[in-house]
Amino acid sequence: MISCSIDEPGLQPEITNQGTTASEANLDLERSSFGDFSIIEGFSYGDNRTSGSEEISLEVAAMIGAQYILDIFNESLDGKYLQLTYSYNHHISESTWSGQVFSDASHLEKETSLELALFTFNIDAITKARLRISVNIANLKQLHGLSWEEILALDDEAWLALFPMPDEAEINDAKSVAEAFARKHFNESEVVSVQPGFYHDANLYVLPASLVFHAIDSTDARIDLMLQRTTNALVSISTPLDEPLN
Repeated sequence: MISCSIDEPGLQPEITNQGTTASEANLDLERSSFGDFSIIEGFSYGDNRTSGSEEISLEVAAMIGAQYILDIFNESLDGKYLQLTYSYNHHISESTWSGQVFSDASHLEKETSLELALFTFNIDAITKARLRISVNIANLKQLHGLSWEEILALDDEAWLALFPMPDEAEINDAKSVAEAFARKHFNESEVVSVQPGFYHDANLYVLPASLVFHAIDSTDARIDLMLQRTTNALVSISTPLDEPLN
C-alpha cells in the first residue's frame, strides 16, 4: 500500500482527457483538493510493462483518476482507498488502469468489493485518456421512495407505470445537464453535439429510470452519458463500444 499524502512531491501528472491534452498548468485546483488517500495496486492482467515502457505509473494513474472524480463528481478522495488494476488487451494492443474507490480498507478483501466501490473509472495507460467513470448506484437518491436496487428488480410494466417515456421538456432539461458533464469530461473542449440516446427496452441492457445521451467534441471524440431521471444525477460516462479507445 502506498500512502499518497498531499505533501509527497512528484505525483502531479500531465492530464489528458479523451481527445484533449492539458499540462499541469491547466489544472484548476491544487493537488490538496484530492485529499489524503491511500493507493493500493491490485492484480495485473496480461501485464505488458517493461523497463522504459510508455505506460504511466501507478501513482500518476491515481492522480489522474483523483482529478477525474473531482472534475465529474466534485468529490475529494480524502480518507478513501483507491485500488488500481493494470490490464493489457493483446487483441487490440490496449493497456488501461482501472480504479475503484472504497470508504473502508476491509472492502478491498470482499468478493463483492466492486459492488462496494463508491466510484469506478478507466484510464488509458499510455495516452492518459479518460475512458469511463461511474458512481455506485446505491449512492443515488431514491425515486418514488425506491432505491435503485428496488427499481432494477421491477418488471417492465411496473417501472413504466412509475417512469413513463420522457417528454420533450424532460429531455431538454436533462440534455443541458449532460452537456455540462461532457464539457468537464472533455476538459472544457468544445462540445459540438449532444443527442438523446436509447431508453429502457426489454431487449436492451439499460438501467431503468435513466436517460442516455451521446456527446461529441470538436476532435470527434465520443462518449455516452447516463443520467438518473428526475434528479439528473450522473450515473456514468463511457466510451461507446464501437469507438476506438486510443
